[in-house]
Amino acid sequence: MLKAGRIPLHPAEHEAVEKLIAKNPDEAVSVTRRDPGNTGPLLVHVGESTYLVGEDGRPRKQRAR
Repeated sequence: MLKAGRIPLHPAEHEAVEKLIAKNPDEAVSVTRRDPGNTGPLLVHVGESTYLVGEDGRPRKQRAR
């Protein structure tokens, strides 16, 4: 379960993060915003993978650079 933190989440973002946690129960999960000041898309780090989650709540896996 996602614990309350300092980054405000839209309901759809919160739901997307909860789903990623449920699909990856053995992985460490952290969230941050792409842009300073808690603006922009949400970045969800699941183990070695990163997902970009927009306000629509759709997670998009990012390719490694």
